[in-house]
Amino acid sequence: MGCLLGKAQIPPLFKESDIDAKRLKWVDEGFEMSVFTDNLCEPNSPAVEELKRELSRASILVIVALTNQESVKWIQSNSQNIPNIICFDSSPTLTNKLGGSFIQTETKGSIFTKVAELSLPKKTNESTELVRTISEAWERHNSDDIRFCLLIIINAYIRPVPILNNLRAKGFSTLNCMVRNCGPQILNCLLDPNCRNALQCLNQCSPVDQVCNYRCIASYESPNLEEFSLCVLQKHNCLELDAKIPTKPHVPPMVKFRGEDICHETAEDLFVGWLGSLDWSWRVVAGQNPAYDQFPCQYQLFYRGKAKGSFWYEPVFQVRTLADGELVWRRRKYRVKRAKIPGTFNFSVLDNGVVSSEFWTIVDVSDDLSWGLFHYHGAARVAGQSYTGAVLVSPNGEYPNERESTKLVSALDRCGIKEWELFNVDNCSCNDPPLGLPEGSRLISQSALNYVLVRPRSCKTDFICRANKSDEEPIQKFKRDSLYIDKHGKFQHFKHKKVSRKKGGSLRGQGWKYGSGFVDGIFPVLSPTAQQILKFVQKEEDVNRIHDSLGTLPPTNTTWDDIISGLVQLRLNKDWDQIIVVCEWILHKSSFHPDVICYNLLIDAYGQKSLYQKAESTYLNLLQGRCIPTEDTYALLVKAYCISGLLAKAEAVFAEMRKNGHPPSTVVYNAYMNGLLKGTNSQKVVEIFERMKRDHCEPSTETYTMMINLYGKANQSYMALKLFHEMRSQKCKPNICTYTALVNAFARDGLCEKAEEIFEQLQKAGHEPDVYTYNALMEAYSRAGSPYAAAEIFSLMQHMGCEPDRASYNIMVDAYGRAGLHEDAQAVFEEMKQLGMTPTMKSHMLLLSAYSKVGNVAKCEEIVNQMQKSGLQPDTFVFNSMLNLYGRIGQLEKMEEVLKAMENGPLSADITTYNILINAYGRAGFSEKMEELFQLLPVKKLKPNVVTWTSRLGAYSRKKQYNRCLEIFEEMINDGCYPDGGTCKVLLNACSSEDQIEQVTAVIRAVHKEMDTTLPA
Repeated sequence: MGCLLGKAQIPPLFKESDIDAKRLKWVDEGFEMSVFTDNLCEPNSPAVEELKRELSRASILVIVALTNQESVKWIQSNSQNIPNIICFDSSPTLTNKLGGSFIQTETKGSIFTKVAELSLPKKTNESTELVRTISEAWERHNSDDIRFCLLIIINAYIRPVPILNNLRAKGFSTLNCMVRNCGPQILNCLLDPNCRNALQCLNQCSPVDQVCNYRCIASYESPNLEEFSLCVLQKHNCLELDAKIPTKPHVPPMVKFRGEDICHETAEDLFVGWLGSLDWSWRVVAGQNPAYDQFPCQYQLFYRGKAKGSFWYEPVFQVRTLADGELVWRRRKYRVKRAKIPGTFNFSVLDNGVVSSEFWTIVDVSDDLSWGLFHYHGAARVAGQSYTGAVLVSPNGEYPNERESTKLVSALDRCGIKEWELFNVDNCSCNDPPLGLPEGSRLISQSALNYVLVRPRSCKTDFICRANKSDEEPIQKFKRDSLYIDKHGKFQHFKHKKVSRKKGGSLRGQGWKYGSGFVDGIFPVLSPTAQQILKFVQKEEDVNRIHDSLGTLPPTNTTWDDIISGLVQLRLNKDWDQIIVVCEWILHKSSFHPDVICYNLLIDAYGQKSLYQKAESTYLNLLQGRCIPTEDTYALLVKAYCISGLLAKAEAVFAEMRKNGHPPSTVVYNAYMNGLLKGTNSQKVVEIFERMKRDHCEPSTETYTMMINLYGKANQSYMALKLFHEMRSQKCKPNICTYTALVNAFARDGLCEKAEEIFEQLQKAGHEPDVYTYNALMEAYSRAGSPYAAAEIFSLMQHMGCEPDRASYNIMVDAYGRAGLHEDAQAVFEEMKQLGMTPTMKSHMLLLSAYSKVGNVAKCEEIVNQMQKSGLQPDTFVFNSMLNLYGRIGQLEKMEEVLKAMENGPLSADITTYNILINAYGRAGFSEKMEELFQLLPVKKLKPNVVTWTSRLGAYSRKKQYNRCLEIFEEMINDGCYPDGGTCKVLLNACSSEDQIEQVTAVIRAVHKEMDTTLPA
């Protein structure tokens, strides 16, 4: 590509065309652009000869401000073979070409404003559209838009440009996706004037013109537009787009502030900036990106959230609407996470239904906080948009003074930006911005000289705001977690010493209730003493030392409160052993008189540890201590018996309650069912649930949630849904756990559409989805084979301020692994480790499964070795995965080695192990070995399931041994195992004639008629 600059007056935009040459290489290293000035009057000069050589091989010639007639004639005679010629502000005798066809311009200085009346070769409509797009971009006179002009010509006439290549709808597949998944959202959008106008406006924009697209969206945004975009783009990606965040230019963050190394905490404080002294952090002075940085009156609000480690960014800005030119305020909310290097951050925002992910860099901030420069790379993946930009900020929206010029230019250079590329933001009519901060909320106090010096004592401790006069006292000291944003977006102070307690300040015997923590649902903030007790008990392993230390505490009501608060926290953490240690000290060694809460906690802990005799003994001690057992006492005792499988004793508790005039309540029934579930006696749970209803004991929300969970885990989502409807008909209100259980039920069956429907019902009911709900929905898409849909939910949950947990990452590893995307699975696994989450046995197993699926033996062996180095002993699943891998690729010797290691170790082979072996030997043609293993099953006390029988059938089906297959099928039915779809397929594969096919079909139909298909009542 060649660029020729004339000697007419050239605006700064073109004087440094080498900048555009460099930026074209950011897009593709294969793009070359050579820049020349008009020296054509010197025909023998080396520059002219070099220009001739470039013109002979150029695909595009860009001519800027060329008016000298001799030069015009020279270029006309030497550029005839160039297929694409673009002229800006040049002589009207110069002709523009696209794809070898001449394009006539109407007036000087306006590129391609009118298509020539002469016929264009092929695709006239596309060329006209291209011309219009280039013309609109050129008129904005921005360097990025000029580069954009060049890229769309390259994309249309030379070769595909990846970042522009796939921004068109995919025809029928797009329409089918939209109609199938988003019918209501499309209808609501078309009936809403604002949303309809937005779509019409977007239809007038080129898909690759970000400026035009975003102005349409910002002008006509509405709830219906957000729902439309969320469904069509974000959730279902109907346009099948996948834009990536640009990696170039590489912009290094500032490394020192006021002579000290930058750490993550300091970097966040630089973002927070003036918030507290002013009602905003920063105001944008100028921006580089024409689509996002040039709106009027831009305010930036950076703040720490209520949740630990959370950080948020909210830009507030004006938009002049396209319809009537009215100025309206807009506000966005970005979630901010620290990147690896201090001074760099990952941002994400749900903007009108589409998630944008961005990588921000603090390039520089002046020592007096008078200005700052922030750079970003970003992408709206499902909208197919990638972008970069930078904003210059100051506290008052005014340009930095001249003495900062050198430092500012240096900072811009690190971004690959020239100062003249920045567009000044209109900060005039900025009346009543919706900043939403209450008066008096301060993060950084302002000094007498109008700026503060924020001096970190260390990167992990508090900050002190100091005046810049040495003789003044610190203005204000605060802790990072003492300020948070409430649900209304207002700043509030958290008072550390305020403790939630019942009237009188004591928790003795009344503050804790089984199943819900504290009666009022508010957990007390542990006092410093309680925290010390808790930490000591959790870390100390010597029981005698714990007892001796507790014995040094004064026997007061305050001490009692601290001990009980600590015990409740231990219960929340499921630290049963520590509860037992402390409660036994109270009962046997302390001067305290235990009350019912202490006994209940101890019964619960013994029950969870399956120490039913000690739980029973504690109950007797309670009676001897003249404590009156509560409903919770009976519930916990019943649960303890059930966990240990002692159903007769559990029933005895029911009988004792009735004897004492206390018929079992909902709480007791729930405990009974919960204990049965922990004891893996799900069939008995259904019986108790039915008895509960017969006894006219009204099931609670917890009861129904437990039952929905039960059916969900049994892959009976239809029964889970039936119970959900029954629950609502009984006026029993579902809670978030109920909805999550139902989402999980559909997830296990891979019914992602039903799972999403329940997810939406949850939100309509006023519940805020939590990490468990998002995980359930991700699991649905994972099991349905839609890893990218699961990834969108993963991204959405983070934007909504919900932190993914280890289970979230495991689900994503599984989602990619199921789809055969082992590299993506590995990337998620590595990200989990980088975030400080230690991969569990399950994490390794899911990654192992991903590599096993693609047959990567070396990687699977590496993962197993890695597990052992990490102290994780491979379990049966790991051995089965390796057996399956070696069996699938025909390495039967290695498979037998794994089996031998398994048999010699502490693990026992399960039915899955034998299914893998039977299938492997059957596929390899070793029928005798397969039959030998099958005959071993009764000896191993294992019962063959439908997979076992189908694998055995498959060995003979592949050999077309039709009669043998029928014999095995008859054995299978006689054994009480009924065929599934896989079994029927294997049987049909054994057939060699039409008669055999008819016979098999008749047999299968007869079997299905005999099957008990009656649904549970």
